[in-house]
Amino acid sequence: MGIDRTGISVILAAVKLQHHGQRGVQICELGNQRVTKATMTVLLEHGYTPDYYDLWSVLQSMAVTPSPALASGKKVFERLGFRHTSLDINGRDGAVLLDLSRPLNSSLKHLLGKCDVVTNFGTTEHVGESEYIDEPQGYEKMDIWAAQYHAFRNIHNLVRSDGGMIINMVPAAGCWPRHGAVEYEPRFFYSLAQAAGYEIRNLSLHRPDHDWSVEEEHLYWRLLRETLAQQSYNLPDFINPDALPVMPNHAKEDQANVLSIFVRRGFRTFPDQHTFLQSPGLHIKRKDQEASDAEAHESCLNSPRMRVPHCYVKMAETGTCEMLRA
Repeated sequence: MGIDRTGISVILAAVKLQHHGQRGVQICELGNQRVTKATMTVLLEHGYTPDYYDLWSVLQSMAVTPSPALASGKKVFERLGFRHTSLDINGRDGAVLLDLSRPLNSSLKHLLGKCDVVTNFGTTEHVGESEYIDEPQGYEKMDIWAAQYHAFRNIHNLVRSDGGMIINMVPAAGCWPRHGAVEYEPRFFYSLAQAAGYEIRNLSLHRPDHDWSVEEEHLYWRLLRETLAQQSYNLPDFINPDALPVMPNHAKEDQANVLSIFVRRGFRTFPDQHTFLQSPGLHIKRKDQEASDAEAHESCLNSPRMRVPHCYVKMAETGTCEMLRA
């Protein structure tokens, strides 16, 4: 999924409230994340200036993806002052090579219970995906359930028990056909928080936020021109940053993500696998059902599965929740 404008804003606002700034904060990302182009303005406001490699990476990717990556999460967070670790089975960009569908081993004891923030941006829906693709139905279901349990238990074991923060942003149920092995309703995270003893700071739905405004796109071209000039290169004369057409919006009306922000306080253990699997709102995706599901819901936000308890919060203002029941 990558970290979009909403994602980076949420992380920085949450850390500011919980830890009074990001300097020295230990962040652990599930997945080797990429920070998308739409984060550029937010990052500039927080002291991250995109360099030549960031800007050139966006330019190279524009032709093949609607949401080019600006930089790796590791690069961005470390330059913002975080202490950063990512866990991914691909092992790229300095990620610790790890299968999140298995319990964490002793090689990570320096992180267990010591992470100020653990993030899950579009990662857990892929945990167990190899079984979803390759295995017969009976075996598939058992393995994916176990994989999901271990992934969320690993998050619990990584985060500090004295105020550590967990941030999940994953595809909402019915909103991302043909993406991932499982799908989540908001009520899954509500139930998970109750079972694990988390304080809920936010539980809400958000559309993907990967696109630029006109001003942001013009800003990008100006930064690229200035950066290239420092390298003794120039953009072609026909590329006028103030006259270029704006790239089209790629966010789809039927896409949405579930955002949940939890704070862990106390040494309460993670629920056992049986209790975890009783949580409503966690579904294995069936390939033969996905197309019909997508057709049935013109907008996934209108799906009955979305009408569940939510917690909405303006984090920068209050940091508290008002529970609303549909």
